[in-house]
Amino acid sequence: VAGYEGAARLLDGVAPRQRPTGVFCYNDRVAAGVLHAATRLGIAVPGELSVIGYDDQEHMAAFLTPPLTSVGLPHRAMGEAAARLLLDTIDTGRTPPATVRRLACPLVSRSSVGPAPTR
Repeated sequence: VAGYEGAARLLDGVAPRQRPTGVFCYNDRVAAGVLHAATRLGIAVPGELSVIGYDDQEHMAAFLTPPLTSVGLPHRAMGEAAARLLLDTIDTGRTPPATVRRLACPLVSRSSVGPAPTR
């Protein structure tokens, strides 16, 4: 779903029994569009539709209506890991091998998620 227009296409004119009960968005801005579309279409969040964002945008996710549940990105830890790689490269004169580095991304629970509606 890409923002308001995509959410409106996904939700508008769809019978409640056919509508999704939850949407996981690739970022908080898209989730804000889904919340907006749901409001315009009279779909209750979280009563009829749960919405989750990704990146827990500062000054945004917590202030939407309803406040958005979001997966937080560990920006500080990401920066520290990148700086460590750079400093190690400078110290050794060698580029480190490409590897996958995983960092914990906490779920920040707010009011946009509820139990799945009964149909």
